Amino acid sequence: MGEHSRQSTDNYDMHGFENRPFESLGFLRHLVQESDTLKQLIEIKATNVAGLGFGIKYQSDFDFNRASEVEKNKATEEWVMLDNLYKYCNHNQKFSDLVKDIVYMREMYGFAFIEVLRNGLGQIAMFLKCKPDGMYIMKERSISKSIKRPVNVNGKIVVTNVAIEFKVYCQTADSGEKIYFKEFGNTDRMNYKTGEFDENTPDDELATELIHFKIEDGWSEYGTPRWSQVIIDTMSSIKASKVNFDFFENGRINPMVMTVIGAKLDDKAVSNLQKNKGIEKAHAITVLNVEPSTPDSHTANPNYEPKLPKVEVHQLVPNTHDNMYQELQKNIAVKIKETFCLPPIYSGSNSDYNRATADTARAIAEEQVFAPDRELTANLFNIIINSEMNIKYVEMHFNSPVLSSSKEVMELVQMATNSGIITPNEGREITGELLNRDYEALEPESGDVNLQVQRLRAMQKKQGV
Repeated sequence: MGEHSRQSTDNYDMHGFENRPFESLGFLRHLVQESDTLKQLIEIKATNVAGLGFGIKYQSDFDFNRASEVEKNKATEEWVMLDNLYKYCNHNQKFSDLVKDIVYMREMYGFAFIEVLRNGLGQIAMFLKCKPDGMYIMKERSISKSIKRPVNVNGKIVVTNVAIEFKVYCQTADSGEKIYFKEFGNTDRMNYKTGEFDENTPDDELATELIHFKIEDGWSEYGTPRWSQVIIDTMSSIKASKVNFDFFENGRINPMVMTVIGAKLDDKAVSNLQKNKGIEKAHAITVLNVEPSTPDSHTANPNYEPKLPKVEVHQLVPNTHDNMYQELQKNIAVKIKETFCLPPIYSGSNSDYNRATADTARAIAEEQVFAPDRELTANLFNIIINSEMNIKYVEMHFNSPVLSSSKEVMELVQMATNSGIITPNEGREITGELLNRDYEALEPESGDVNLQVQRLRAMQKKQGV
């Protein structure tokens, strides 16, 4: 019998968190939903970090071709074990789609969580999305433990004890219900109802674990959205859109002051002015009827001469038009995009690209933005899972896109292989990385010897040398 999700099904407490920079996650969610720029950029980030699939690869310090038979067998066993874990860790989503959703939440709020469930044997069995709403870090309940971690010492992997502080989380619902979680990797038994660590906790009350994904800012325990510095600008852009919308709904007559001299507007004219707005009145002709003024009975005199009625309209603001605030919104969109460090080609906002400049822009974004984030996200899983499952030779990674320049690189790899600059196995490894595929290494006598040497040996053998 394995663990069940401990997430609350009630409405979440949406109030402020300790050390959190914003009062409500609903506020951030509203901005993302309303903005015509933020949602697009967050989707691009999530897709390129985790949405392209995942794979298993040998760790950088392990050379399968030069390993012993025992190490090869162990590495193959680890490969299958790790691949199965990630393939079947969620019944409703692929692992890469699950992490893509998590990255989306992390970019929206600055942090996100995955709930980890274990089976009856205490082994990792399932990953579930966990909404961050109502989640608190209980700093006073954090515990420091010494756990075993593999450490690289002079090129050799040595398992040693490392002191780590594990957090405790509490999810609070509007009803007052509290659910406690422990940080991923903490194997101590904790009661999900009380948050107390107790070895006598019944199995059906065991707390599950959380993996905490966050955007580091140096001071927040939770994480901060990378677009936090443009929140005011985002609000301005949204309000500008609403003003533009209001122009079509209520913008027939500009804000103005109307003065009537020597007469007064009749009731019908006043009513027409009040109703003359909105799309249906966009091209209407306004007719104002006025009634000439008559002298007051107390000031009447035989020399009174009535004046012709005069109506004057004094405009208070410049003319409104159908592209109000476009420059403002364009400038704000540029500022928001700069916080994500993405070139304009990703959002389709610039058409001044040719193939060379487009490839360069994508390569820079891949090198400086997406690739580091992929590695950081994968490491959150690899560090703990590999240690817990005693995996030494393989690890999980998220796939990268196949750039259009990959064809030229593959041609270069083929030329380098044929000319003997690199070995066939090195060429297969580079090609596999470019195409997000796993190519089995050739036998050492043919895969680890460059083709020039192989041709020379074949010629010597033919000549009997």
